[in-house]
Amino acid sequence: MEHYTTFKVEFKKFLEACVTAQHTVDYTAGILDERGFVKLSPTCNEWELEPGKSYYMVSHESTLFAWKMPLEFGNGSCRLIGSAAHIDSPNLRVKPVQASASNGYNTLNVDKYGGILWSRFLDTVMGCAGTLYRVVDGKVVPELFKIEDAAILPSLAIHLERKPEYDGMNCIPIVSTEAALKPAEDATDDEKKEYLNGLVLELLKKEGIDTENVVEIDAQLYSQAPTKVLRFDDIITSPRLDDLCCAFPALQSLFDTNAHATDVTMMCFFDNEEVGSRTLNGAYTAVFRHLLDRLVAALGVDRFNFCNRSLIASMDVLQATHPGFKDKSDPVHTGNLGKGLTIPWSPAMHSGNTGMSLALLKRCIELYNEGEPEISIEYLHFTNRNVGSGGATMTTGLGAFNGIEMVEFGPMLLGMHSTVETGHVRDIYNVYQLMNAVVRFSKDIKVNSD
Repeated sequence: MEHYTTFKVEFKKFLEACVTAQHTVDYTAGILDERGFVKLSPTCNEWELEPGKSYYMVSHESTLFAWKMPLEFGNGSCRLIGSAAHIDSPNLRVKPVQASASNGYNTLNVDKYGGILWSRFLDTVMGCAGTLYRVVDGKVVPELFKIEDAAILPSLAIHLERKPEYDGMNCIPIVSTEAALKPAEDATDDEKKEYLNGLVLELLKKEGIDTENVVEIDAQLYSQAPTKVLRFDDIITSPRLDDLCCAFPALQSLFDTNAHATDVTMMCFFDNEEVGSRTLNGAYTAVFRHLLDRLVAALGVDRFNFCNRSLIASMDVLQATHPGFKDKSDPVHTGNLGKGLTIPWSPAMHSGNTGMSLALLKRCIELYNEGEPEISIEYLHFTNRNVGSGGATMTTGLGAFNGIEMVEFGPMLLGMHSTVETGHVRDIYNVYQLMNAVVRFSKDIKVNSD
């Protein structure tokens, strides 16, 4: 159980550090550097990839690919075995005109990113984080920032309205009273307007952050709720479990598994899944296809053959059965926390799993459990009720656009897309274990069409 305990401790650190997709990439890159992975530039004309070496690449600030090269190049049975998770979460994005003054308060102008209910963000202290873009020697350079305790969205007192309806017009993040943050007394009307338009810049100055030559700020509000594990069980509560509770197992599996001598093992972190993935940094990005081109050129193998032999596990969360709303889940395929990971199925292909991928996952689980690990892999099937449908994941686009077979699995959560989500550490650890099993066993049990 020592490994499980270490996994839990490191997972909490990961959650606390990764407040935006860009912060997740930065934090992960630091870990990869410590592990001896070599950083490659996507703008370099060519790479010199060596057998047995480990590499990573950051693309456009919020997408990351890390991989281990095989020991053998030029082998016709070479394939890619990979994992993919998204690292964005629903949040409140700060608009270009950043703030307003209203009824004695300085308030931020925000809009929602991803599928959220405004009411989920009420009465929670929010931090402000993102990227500032500074001109250095004539070039625009991105820099991460994080401001804690930056704002709060207060709810309406129950005395004034028993059942208020919340939307983007009345859920307003308060930063301060007007008296606490204001321009100089002799400021002109234009200077006062400019002060409010750049309120995040003023907050950065208050934090002692240099704002000289900053030409743009990409900012969002994030939940500062602490990560907690309940005292009498390994139920975990934290912001951004969707989908960091899959990103972390993917990273750990990359470190802890050794694939076949002819395989490339890879981990992919994508952005923008919460808004459909059809972006430069999403799972549909051509950057991944260009990366595959570089890999097959270095390996000296046929791309079509390589992709048809390859396999990627897309890892994302699913909705656990809520004890107070059991009728919202499929009556047969119910799922509770602590019962293991979940394998989704969708006739509309919102999940990428097919009969073959379901069989492959089950066989990998059987082979892993035959080794009698301290913690066995447990799993449940998931499907939506016949009268409703859930959200689509990255799986379909990632597989279809690259001609690579996909499997999909992940843990269940309660309270998804809230400022605090609830899961179970053992289910998340099972995700890590199954990814290890897929790397170890899938090549020997997967039938390739010849």
